[in-house]
Amino acid sequence: MKSFSRIPHQKSIFLASEYLELNNIWRQVEAKLKNFGWRVVKGADARTRGEMRYERHDVCLQRIDRTPYFLVLIGRLAGSSFRGQQPKYRKYRGLRTTHAEIRRSILKKPPGKWFCFVHHEVLIAWELWKQNGCRGQFRCEPI
Repeated sequence: MKSFSRIPHQKSIFLASEYLELNNIWRQVEAKLKNFGWRVVKGADARTRGEMRYERHDVCLQRIDRTPYFLVLIGRLAGSSFRGQQPKYRKYRGLRTTHAEIRRSILKKPPGKWFCFVHHEVLIAWELWKQNGCRGQFRCEPI
């Protein structure tokens, strides 16, 4: 696997995660990517004037559509419920925002390059969940 520092500079990468939970890690990853010469594309936290007419979750998916690289940090939380309004994004309603971003990145045409970092607690919980089967309120839905 190529390291981030060896990928040609001036590439754009969309950085996705549940921001409040992973705020500290998110800022560290963003700084490291910028040090390597990447242009980090964020979610809808900083909508441009032209984007203000769109719901912020639609803006996230628009930016994913335009960005060739995607990096997701997966923690225990997955953001708020997706509230996109544009017809092409309505199919993501009912998902959490991070789930919608991941799904859009995987399904977009043409496909982009994809990177994922998962918090160790999530991996441990996933292994336990697989061993014990789907219980209670957990919803098993593949991306």
